[in-house]
Amino acid sequence: CSSDLEELYAIAKPPGIESDLRATGKLLEILAAWSAPERTTGGEDHAVRRYRALIEQHAGDPRSSLSELAKQVGMTPNHLAGLFRREYGVSPVEYRTLLRLVRAEQLLLASTLSAAEIAREVGVPDPAYFTRVFQRANGMGPREFARKRRVGR
Repeated sequence: CSSDLEELYAIAKPPGIESDLRATGKLLEILAAWSAPERTTGGEDHAVRRYRALIEQHAGDPRSSLSELAKQVGMTPNHLAGLFRREYGVSPVEYRTLLRLVRAEQLLLASTLSAAEIAREVGVPDPAYFTRVFQRANGMGPREFARKRRVGR
């Protein structure tokens, strides 16, 4: 708990939009963790939380598969995916995609990187696939998203 708050403080300390966005994301993560009911049992609960942390840590690395991360936790990918869905309401794939999309939105608003560069930065090596997933999630492509959000400020 206190380490989460210390991390939030360190993230928010430097002034600027990027640190504000990162701090907001961390705050939402802390609030979600605090409000989430504990549903799994002892060791499984720890395994699911560790798996989630590994997914967050490696979300931007396209070479890091969810199966490899599950092996690091010491469970089969299918069993861990079921526990993860029960605990968080989404599959590990959906969660990693959400993390990548949130990071992509932050980069679109805080940088001048192209959509292809942002795709690579968030862990999606295929820019066309990234654009399709982004459009499906946001109802518009990355460039249109950035343009509309920047105008709305």
